[in-house]
Amino acid sequence: MRVLVVEDESRMADVIRRSLAKEGLAADVAGRGEDALGMAAARDMMGGDEHVVCIAGDAAFTCGVSFEALNNVSSTTKRLIVVLNDNEWSIAKNVGAIASYLNNIVANPTYAGLHDKARRFIEAIAGKSAVGGRSIGEIADRFVEQAELGASSALPAETCALIGRFLAVAGTPSKAAAALRALAAEARVALGPALERFESRIAALAGRGVDVDRIEFATAFGRGVDYYTGFVFELHDPAARVDGQLVAGGRYDGLLSRLGSPQPVAAVGFAVWIERLAALAANIEREQ
Repeated sequence: MRVLVVEDESRMADVIRRSLAKEGLAADVAGRGEDALGMAAARDMMGGDEHVVCIAGDAAFTCGVSFEALNNVSSTTKRLIVVLNDNEWSIAKNVGAIASYLNNIVANPTYAGLHDKARRFIEAIAGKSAVGGRSIGEIADRFVEQAELGASSALPAETCALIGRFLAVAGTPSKAAAALRALAAEARVALGPALERFESRIAALAGRGVDVDRIEFATAFGRGVDYYTGFVFELHDPAARVDGQLVAGGRYDGLLSRLGSPQPVAAVGFAVWIERLAALAANIEREQ
């Protein structure tokens, strides 16, 4: 395996395409997350086996469309390669929170140590029989040992069982709230304020004419990235005439703070799958 480091994203795309071609693999290379996600979805729909590689520059992560595309990868496709090309430049020297955040990751001692171990491991499997006097097997054993040390602070069995019961709660909002109140009382966990806010939100939806009994609530449900700070949702066709969600989003009051805002900014966002809505409309028209 050869690892090449290049700065220009178009050059990187060419390198990846040529490298995969040498292995007999066809590759589509896109420069934006939303393009790559669309190509991967189209490939899956057509039954293709191409690899889709997204070359994402660090400046692209300031684009909301790219954010949402990365958020929806897990629910849209099972096979997409994303390469972050952090060259510290866009049209000028990078400034701001995103650039600082990526630099902090690279400068983190844990990241640097893991990067060095990975580099030496790759060098070993690329042809060397030993690195630093240790065999490939010894290096692998050390990785396993460190992973076990990292997992040594395991949760007590009772706590794991309680979390499992919590994550198994699902159903209509009223049934879910009742189940959570019963679980909280049994485990002596203070969920009262959170459940009151939940019930207040559901009551507000009902007051605006929403049939809340058609809502499926699940404690295990979540979106694919961690910037959401509150209510998250997806809208699906109850008749399952199209695969996947039609609309998805949620609340992320803390996102702008993480990007450098001196104070939280209340925000709600969502994505709409236009092609799925069009397919659903066509299916409904055929049924009529």
